[in-house]
Amino acid sequence: FHYSYKIGFRPQVQQTTFLKSVKSKLTFSLIVCNAQWEPLSQGHTFFLGDQVYFMAQAGTLLAGERLYVDSCQATSSEDPSSLPKVDIITNYGCMTDGKRESSNSRFLSGGGSVVKFSVDAFLFSGVSQ
Repeated sequence: FHYSYKIGFRPQVQQTTFLKSVKSKLTFSLIVCNAQWEPLSQGHTFFLGDQVYFMAQAGTLLAGERLYVDSCQATSSEDPSSLPKVDIITNYGCMTDGKRESSNSRFLSGGGSVVKFSVDAFLFSGVSQ
């Protein structure tokens, strides 16, 4: 078995879908969606406070296996190690952003090979775009 928290990886960006193959040849993706869980078109914009929907999917899992999102971060550039950086999910799957007062960030229905969650759109301080 391979657990995502034991394997560091950088996803490959393909439009709004992030893909990574793990040693066991399982494919994982993180897709930015609208409220109907349809992938967003290129160049879609969000306004402060809008809900941004994410769907994490695994290719094929064996019986009894489930997909977990161990951590998720947002950066202001394509480089995952760049600053500023905001932790959205940390501590083995805790929704950090959901702890803010008046936050609507939360995990949504899913299960098995799919994890769905939403995050309030935000702006990095000191970044104009």
